[in-house]
Amino acid sequence: MTWEQMLNRLKGWRKDIRVLPRIYQTSGHTKGADGKFNGSSNRILEAVGPQEFTMMSFVQGVKNELYDSTRIQADLARKSGTELRGKLTLPSSAAAAGAQIVVLPKGRWGNLNLSQSTFANPVDEVCSYAKESGEFEIHVDAAEYDIGFFHKEGYLVVKGPLKHTAEYKLQPWQRITLTTKDWPDDQKDEVWIRPEGTSPPCPGFSLAWLHGKRRTVTLNVPVGIGKTTQLYSPNGGGGAVTGGTTRLVIRPGEPQTIALPAMTDEQRAAGKRKWEGFLSEPQE
Repeated sequence: MTWEQMLNRLKGWRKDIRVLPRIYQTSGHTKGADGKFNGSSNRILEAVGPQEFTMMSFVQGVKNELYDSTRIQADLARKSGTELRGKLTLPSSAAAAGAQIVVLPKGRWGNLNLSQSTFANPVDEVCSYAKESGEFEIHVDAAEYDIGFFHKEGYLVVKGPLKHTAEYKLQPWQRITLTTKDWPDDQKDEVWIRPEGTSPPCPGFSLAWLHGKRRTVTLNVPVGIGKTTQLYSPNGGGGAVTGGTTRLVIRPGEPQTIALPAMTDEQRAAGKRKWEGFLSEPQE
C-alpha cells in the first residue's frame, strides 16, 4: 500500500466514524545514521492528526533489535534451520487447535498487545498457529527468547530455548474486572500484566485502555504482576503520562474485581503540561 492509498483509506473511514490508528515504524524510518530524527514522524503526525492516534511505536525483531527499513526484506526473510516443532494441549488436555504461538523479543515486550486472549498485532515472522491436532511449527532466529502460547481457553509463557517436539499444556486464564469511579473525562489508563515466571525489564502485555465511556472492563489475564499507566488524554486519542500508577497482583483462583483510582489534581496538571509541551514542539 502506498502512502497516498493509506491516507485515502483513512480519509474514507473517517467520513463515517472517528478512527484513531496505531502507528508502527521501523527504525530506519525515524532516525538517520547520525541518530537524528529525519522528520518522517512529523510527516505521519501531520497526515494522521497530532491528537488523532492511540499509539506510536516501533516494529522490533526477536533478536531484540529494531528493524532497519533500508534492509527490512532481508530482516524478515525466514532462514533454514530455524524451525521448532511441538504440540499444545488445553487445560482440559484436549488439543489446542488454533492456538497462537508468538516468539517474544528478549527483554522488549513494549509493543505487544493482548486482546481477546490473542495478540491483536503480532509481527508476522514471529507468529504461528497450531493445527487441529495441536501441533505447531515456529521459526526462531535468536539464541535468547521467550515464547507465548495463547488460546481462548488457556495460555502459557515459557523461557527459551524450546526443546524440539516438546509438548506443552496451557494454563487457564484468570478473570479480572477493572472498575472506575469519579474519573475525569480526560483520564486514560493502560493496563499491563507481566506473566508469572518472566522478569524485568519486560513490562508485560498491554491488555486494555480505560477512558471515556469505557469505564469498566472484564479481561482474561495470566497469573502475574501488573500495573496501570495513567495518562492525561484530552480527546481520548494520544496522551501524556501523569506519573500515576496502580499495582495489580493476579493470583490463581476466583475472579477479581479491582477499582482504579481517579487521577489527582497534581497528576492531571503534570500530564497536561507534558501534553501541551508535546503539541508545541517545532516540526522538522
